[in-house]
Amino acid sequence: MGSVTDAHVHVVSSDPRRYPRNPGPFGRDWWSGREVDAGRVAADLAGVGVERAVVVQAVGPYRNDNSYARDVVAASDGRFALVAAIDTDGSDPAAELADLVDPGDVAGVRVAAFAGEGRFLGDGRGRAIWDVAATRGVNLVVAWLISCRRSPSSRLTDRTYPSHWTIADSPTSPVVPRTRARRACSNSQHCRRST
Repeated sequence: MGSVTDAHVHVVSSDPRRYPRNPGPFGRDWWSGREVDAGRVAADLAGVGVERAVVVQAVGPYRNDNSYARDVVAASDGRFALVAAIDTDGSDPAAELADLVDPGDVAGVRVAAFAGEGRFLGDGRGRAIWDVAATRGVNLVVAWLISCRRSPSSRLTDRTYPSHWTIADSPTSPVVPRTRARRACSNSQHCRRST
């Protein structure tokens, strides 16, 4: 059997003083009452033969504070890759994205509409996010935990960024259309832009 990679794991520190939690309105507190720190997750992965993993920022407990996930990936000797998160409802999420990816240790960035209706897509912030991603060559992982008939990101990716990969993560829409600009992935799959 070849190398196995878990494409979507979350880690939450067992030291809330060093990595304070700031839970948002994103549903249940799945991290409470169980051990999901980096050591436990790494041991669980090793126990079932998983050699590598993509650490996806745990926005439930940390929102867009990527400190713990970034530290875990930095200490993993290349075993883990990072999909960080930005605050799409912030005043300048494109600048946040640029600052986040410029050090070069981020494999992708999760762009999410966990509450509301993804207002950033209609007021210019969405286009600015995709501009930065396309310029910097960073993958976007789009999480739409809102009801929508069609993935809101398709407004941007279908025509404006036809050669840039955007990955749909946890879509709630029953149909996520496929185009050459986007692949639909479940939480157990990982898509990469072809080079």
